Formats: sequence, structure tokens, C-alpha cells
Amino acid sequence: MATSNWAATMIQNWLRHNPKSKICDIIGKIRDDHGVEISYQKAWKAREIAMASIYGSHEEAYNLIPDYADALLASNPGSVIKLKRSIDNSFEHLFVCFNGCKGGFMSGCRPFLGVDGCHLADKYRGCLLTAIALGENSGLFPVAFAVVEIENGESWQWFFECLNEDIGDIPRLAILSDGQKGLEGALKRVFPWAEHRLCLQHLFKNYLKKNWGPELEGAFWNITKIFAPIPVERMLKELEQNKPDAYNWFLRNGEGKCWRRSLYNHEIKCNHFTNNCAESFNSKILDVRHPTVYNLVDGIRQKLMTDIFKRHKIGLTWTDPLVPRVMRHLKKEMETIRSYRVKKSLRLRAEVMHEERIWAVDIETRSCSCNDWQVSGVPCSHAISALYDFRLPIEDYVHDFYRVDMYRSCYSYPINPLPDKGSWLSLVPKTLNPPHERKAPGRPKKKCQRGTDEDRTGRTVQWVPLNRAILDTGRARGRGRGHDSMRGRARGQGYSEGRGASSEGPSTSSTQH
Repeated sequence: MATSNWAATMIQNWLRHNPKSKICDIIGKIRDDHGVEISYQKAWKAREIAMASIYGSHEEAYNLIPDYADALLASNPGSVIKLKRSIDNSFEHLFVCFNGCKGGFMSGCRPFLGVDGCHLADKYRGCLLTAIALGENSGLFPVAFAVVEIENGESWQWFFECLNEDIGDIPRLAILSDGQKGLEGALKRVFPWAEHRLCLQHLFKNYLKKNWGPELEGAFWNITKIFAPIPVERMLKELEQNKPDAYNWFLRNGEGKCWRRSLYNHEIKCNHFTNNCAESFNSKILDVRHPTVYNLVDGIRQKLMTDIFKRHKIGLTWTDPLVPRVMRHLKKEMETIRSYRVKKSLRLRAEVMHEERIWAVDIETRSCSCNDWQVSGVPCSHAISALYDFRLPIEDYVHDFYRVDMYRSCYSYPINPLPDKGSWLSLVPKTLNPPHERKAPGRPKKKCQRGTDEDRTGRTVQWVPLNRAILDTGRARGRGRGHDSMRGRARGQGYSEGRGASSEGPSTSSTQH
């Protein structure tokens, strides 16, 4: 008779390369390879035994954390690793910021951070909090991360306090978030001087819940994405007169936060308006989020170490003064200025005309009336047209954040390798109990909660108004199930598939893996 121990031995090597395999996959693997049918419960137990044999048990992993933290500090001087325990010596929080990440952020990155949290899939659950910057070529640059027991205001405040102690009081800083529960209050207490930006894509999803229609959907993106302040104020005034409910919604949800690009700080030089940087990092480490907490932290360290090496090596091959992404952006903008007309003035000032629009450009102050140049640090098409007419090199008027020298400086701080645990584990290991198990009420959820702009498969869809007179419902065909049958969205008819609103900014700030 096949036992769970025998099944675990048979699938161990296979499971090492397929750690996300489901129970039904394990049952099929045993049946196909050995012709033996095992029950669901036996397959589940076999997977637990095999995973413990590969990665160690969760309890052993928490006991490794104190010695592992000492080994990281010894191999990476200048790094900050903080472990918070409870009164009964149970794990609560772990903060990690490598010296290579801190040095790169302080010397080469724009003062911009995207913060986000994602849930872990180990036995004791927990949550991973991250702070991600953007490199000069708009690549992900993780600055710090923390493993916490639960995501709430207390854990966010502890994470921000550790981050503030590590990077210091930066005089100019922008932090972009999804506005998670407890995050806003912690951010105001720890970083009161920082500019708190809201992710416009998440704000838009909340906006869709009001069902104001496609007309106001376009108004949302016009108000939030346009750089020029005066046109935005004019649109808000019109919205207040025509749709006061939508206007009050903007004021209520954007109170105390920066929710439109016309208000972005010019010193940050970043026009990124979505939290894709933090969410992309969470997706990038998806393969190490499943095992134990020790494998999670060490897996992130290995990914950061190899990414810094690869990008440092790539940066040495570039010959242009600016990073490739900005060079491509400038070449693309050069193609759009052929129909522009320039009226020059003294002191490198000019009027740029296109169709019926006129923009004022001041090259000495590096500003344009469209406000794009001031926010991003990269000349807009109007500024490029004026620079070209004055016969000035366009590359000299791009901010230093986008220069190859800054890129190389950003990726010049290494994360040193670490040997296996047999080389640093002490003879008398330091003990650390696992966190207290938290069981949420109700049945555990297996599927991700979809947003208002996603269908059942997770694809982004576009809102269209419903016509209840011609709505094809189950009740019309004699299959009604109460009020749910009259809801178009219950059957996926409240939305039509199409291209959703873009969540990426101009090419100078979009995230790159």
C-alpha cells in the first residue's frame, strides 16, 4: 500500500523544480509515473513532507533567522537588519536593508519610493512590505523590505521608522502607495514632510464603483494626468458645476494626498503615477514567496545580488551620455516636432505653436508652460522644438538623474555573497519561536479579489453603460435567481472587453524589469 512517506520520496525532486504544484498535479504525477492512485489527503501530506525535506520546516526556518541576520551583517557591512520579538520570544517583524541597496538609492536614484504589501503563502501567513525606487533607466531598485506578522497601521509605522532611521531625513521625497488601510496614518507620522502620492490606477478603480459613466471616466484621467495646473483647475471648476457629487468625491478621496500630476513636486523629477514598481517586484519574487521565511529572505537577497551585477555590467557597455530609455524617448519626440513653429525671444525664451495651441518655453530655467519638463526632468516636445531651433544640444538639458554616470553609480554598490548555513550557524543556535497562528473567520479564500475593471480571468476591461431594456438576463429566459439575475455584472455584461485606461506614464518613467 502506498504511504505518504513513499509518495513524498517519489515527488521530492519533481517538487523541487515545481514548488507551486497543486494537489491534483501530485495525484496525477504518482498515477502516471507509478500507476498508483492515492487519495487527496495522502497527496497533501506527501507534499508537506517533501517540502519540509527540501526547504526545512517552518519552525526550523524561524530558528535560523537570528544567526542568519548576524551572518548577513558580517558579510555586508553597513546593512541594517532589525528583528522584533514578542515577550514570549515569538517572531513579530524583520526589517532588511542591504548596504548595496541603500548606497545605490542615495547616490543615483530619484527621491521616489513605491510602497506596497503582499501576503505570504507559508504556514504562518504573514505579509511582505516593500519600498521600491526607480533607477535612471526606470528599472526596479528595491531599497528595503520587511516580513511582518500582519499588515496594519502598527506594522507599517514600524517599517517606516526603520526606513527613516536607515536612509535619514531626505529633504525631498515622494512616496507612492495604494492607500492601504493603516498606511496613510503611519506615513504622516513618520514622513510628514514627504509628498504622499496616490496610485491613480487604484484611485480609478474606486472611482468606477460610483458608476458615473464613460464621460466622467474621461474627465478623471484628464484631471489626474495632465501636467499643467491651470487647465486642471478649469476642469475641476466645470466638474463642480456639472457634477458636484464627482467633484466632492475627488476632494474627499484626495484630501491630504497628491492625487494629480499637476501638483507633483518639481524636485523629484518623476512623473510616475501608478504603483507598478512595487507590484512588479512582488510578482518578480513570486517563486520565493511560497517556502519558509528563511528561504524568502535569502531568495530576495540572491535576486538583488544578481540584478545589481547584471545591470552594472550592462551599464558599462553604454556609450551615450543618457540612459537608453531616455534616448529612445527623445528620438520619438523629435519625430513629432516637424509641424511645430517656434517664435524666439531673448534669453533663450520662445513660443512654440502647434495648430491653435501656444506654449511658452524658458530654456534657462528649464521650464515649459505644459509643466511636463519641470515634473519629469526630460524636455517635452515643445522644449525639444525650442532647443532645436536655438541649435542647442538636447542631451545637455536632461536632468542628471537620467545620465549613464548616475546609472553606473547607482549599481556600483554590491551585495556580497553568503555561504550555506553550515558556515555561519552557531554551535548553540539562537532560538526564535514562530509567530502565533492567526486564523481568519470563515472559509479561507483561494482566489484573488478582482478589481472593478477586471473580469473573471483578471483581464482589464472597459466600462460601458447598461441598457436595462435590452439586457439579456437569466430571468428573461426563465432562469432568474432573485435580484442577482438583473445585475449585468453578475453575468459579465456590465463591462465590455477592450483596452483599459493606460496605467503607464511617458516612457521616461514607466517601469522596466
